[in-house]
Amino acid sequence: MDSRPLAPDGTDRVSPPSCSVASFNAHYGRDRHDQPFDVLGACQSFDADVIALQEVWWPDDQAGWLDDLRALGYQLAELPLARAGLSPTLNIHRVPAHNTGWWGIAIASRLPVLASGTVGIGRTPFDPAGERSALRIDVDLGQGERLSVTTVHATHYVPLAPLHHIRLAKRLGRPERSVVLGDFNMWGPPAGWSFRGWKRPVRGRSYPAHRPHSQIDHLFASPDLVVGDAEVMGDVGSDHRPIRARVGVLPAVSTKATCRSTLSTS
Repeated sequence: MDSRPLAPDGTDRVSPPSCSVASFNAHYGRDRHDQPFDVLGACQSFDADVIALQEVWWPDDQAGWLDDLRALGYQLAELPLARAGLSPTLNIHRVPAHNTGWWGIAIASRLPVLASGTVGIGRTPFDPAGERSALRIDVDLGQGERLSVTTVHATHYVPLAPLHHIRLAKRLGRPERSVVLGDFNMWGPPAGWSFRGWKRPVRGRSYPAHRPHSQIDHLFASPDLVVGDAEVMGDVGSDHRPIRARVGVLPAVSTKATCRSTLSTS
């Protein structure tokens, strides 16, 4: 017997599809003292269907921790952006010999990835990373719905970070079923100027992780999404705290004859 509640007009209410998303600046996999921390354990603690990652590190001489995420069943979209190194500091070094790997962004998804691509956000003065891009994937939410997830890491030169925000918002266009997560290197209200019309549900200090005084890690969601359980999480080892939320499509009423199943989200 089908015991799901019916709407007053006799139609069947179907739970709309949703998923959990997180954003994390992994800081090369190093803590504030430049010592390695358990990045894989941190990502597992998010229990998120999709994880947007910034300051990912791909060393030249060994496998990176993204391979560990892949082994857990995540699909990976990866975008190395610049040559970088861990010594004498974590940085994009001007001396080529000091750059012993790649620095960039990635998105890990437990949901099927339907498409992936990049969104160019250009250069800003004084930025050693040079030409930057955001990374975007579409994931399958089920019930015929898909979600676009974009991650961005704006320049750390704070006055110039809005140039990256403006370009990204313009190139994404009118948002539909979309979230943008990442390290915006800017406080919430100024970052939100570029994303007018989007929701900014996560509020709380995220940087520096051990004693946060500012929120520079953000999630923007298109107005056709429902967002809940939005939070800044605790210190997991990086110099940034991760952020997390659950996003879903707006509820809809479908006929009982055509809808017999609901999506079970993790």
